[in-house]
Amino acid sequence: MTNTITVVVADHYQSVRDGLGTLLNGLGDIEVLGSAVDAVEAFTMTRQLCPDVLVMDIAMPKMNGFAVVESIRRAVPETRIVIHSMYEKEAYIHQAFSAGAMGYVLKAAPSTDIINAIRCVAGGEYFTSSTVRSEFTGD
Repeated sequence: MTNTITVVVADHYQSVRDGLGTLLNGLGDIEVLGSAVDAVEAFTMTRQLCPDVLVMDIAMPKMNGFAVVESIRRAVPETRIVIHSMYEKEAYIHQAFSAGAMGYVLKAAPSTDIINAIRCVAGGEYFTSSTVRSEFTGD
């Protein structure tokens, strides 16, 4: 039996949190420990639960998403971060990886991308959606 990858999902849209929770919990090797509605709650929940992976939107209420990534990397360095965003701007992608994220998945990407991202970053590898250029991760 494989080890379960623990995840916290942070997004200001309830439907996104619910959808990801249902998708991920149904896989067998990933368990969603909780979901956060804003950046401050994402930070607090990540510090409390110490998940293997935090999946978060960068456009979150109460705090800049990039600042949250940097704060979590300092406070809970063992938690790896996947950005789940609708933004495909090069500047956002570059800033996410510079802040310490290990994955960047577009919300428009197939659901297999977010699943693969979680598994990859949990294993210490970088991941980007298939439509995002690999120059941001050094591939």
